Amino acid sequence: MMLRAAVLGVACAVAVLLGGCAARTSSHSISRVPKIVGLQLRTAEDTLYTQHLRWRIAPGSHVFSSLLPSDVGMSTDDLPVIGQKPSAGTAAKPNAVVTIITPCTRKHPCA
Repeated sequence: MMLRAAVLGVACAVAVLLGGCAARTSSHSISRVPKIVGLQLRTAEDTLYTQHLRWRIAPGSHVFSSLLPSDVGMSTDDLPVIGQKPSAGTAAKPNAVVTIITPCTRKHPCA
């Protein structure tokens, strides 16, 4: 996480020198919720993270805002996302929460 922040900081500094960071920063004020239905859970989480959104996995109430390290796997990583709230294309401010809906099975219980 610290490495990612450092890389982003360096990238932004370079963009400032090239004149592009101000436009990128202002675009984070309001964005659109990406379509995550059809993605695997791990990919959906990464997509929301890169869009500066937080998420919860229904029916849970815990809100996530950071990713697990890529070398840490969970048994639920491969679950397909079958629904999302709010829907794709909805306007969202940074840190808005998106609810991820996945199927529940014996192999991957929801609770």
